[in-house]
Amino acid sequence: MNRSIMKNKQKKYIRSLCVALFWICVWQICYWVVGHEVLVASPFDVGKTLWKNAGEAWFWQVIFHSLLRIVKGYLFGIAIGAVAGVLATKYYILYELLYPMMSIVKASPVASFILLTLVWMKTDSIPSFISFLMVMPIMFTNVMEGLKRVDTDLLEVAQVYRWSLWKKICFIYCPQLWPYMAAAATMSLGLAWKAGVATEVIASPSFSIGHKLRDSKIYMETAELFAWTAVVIILSMLLEKGLAILLRRIQSTSRRKIR
Repeated sequence: MNRSIMKNKQKKYIRSLCVALFWICVWQICYWVVGHEVLVASPFDVGKTLWKNAGEAWFWQVIFHSLLRIVKGYLFGIAIGAVAGVLATKYYILYELLYPMMSIVKASPVASFILLTLVWMKTDSIPSFISFLMVMPIMFTNVMEGLKRVDTDLLEVAQVYRWSLWKKICFIYCPQLWPYMAAAATMSLGLAWKAGVATEVIASPSFSIGHKLRDSKIYMETAELFAWTAVVIILSMLLEKGLAILLRRIQSTSRRKIR
């Protein structure tokens, strides 16, 4: 059984490696066809630039500060979106007040909010705020949808047996809400990351990936631009993988406690 699992994992890794090599080859062919380093940098030059930057302390400081800003906004969006969703489900007047705002946030272009917040806020705070705006409406909508679909028969049984509110939350609401909240957290992470980096490009706070991308574009350092783009993609993949592992562990731990 374990050997078959290991073989499947090995096959999966080999397929992923082959796909990556295929697209690197396509990239190299594009570099040869274009024949101009200002327009398309070669994979070798990008790799060399990335390796050189990774040996510098400022490189990791830039990554740390960008992650801190965006993850902070993401977590605030998760928390406030969830609380707002619960309260809006319980109090209809609050739903009527909040729903138009959530709809406006979801429908408006990200660039509009970035340009507006440039007038109102410090540049270091803008990426966090924009990430927060991307996450909050998604969590708000999913929490409300999950609460609407809670099994009323289970609530009636809990009422008959006079369960406390805490017991209802642990054994009824949380298990039923979990798929909706996990989906919202997963879906909004990529949006928060992309919007946060885009905000950094426009707002250009110090020690940020967006600032480095902007400088690379201004000074036409194409290899540097591609290298920082690769950093954005790699970090996005790592964040999504890390979140998936965290959600699985939370779910398995909660199931063990319930049993």
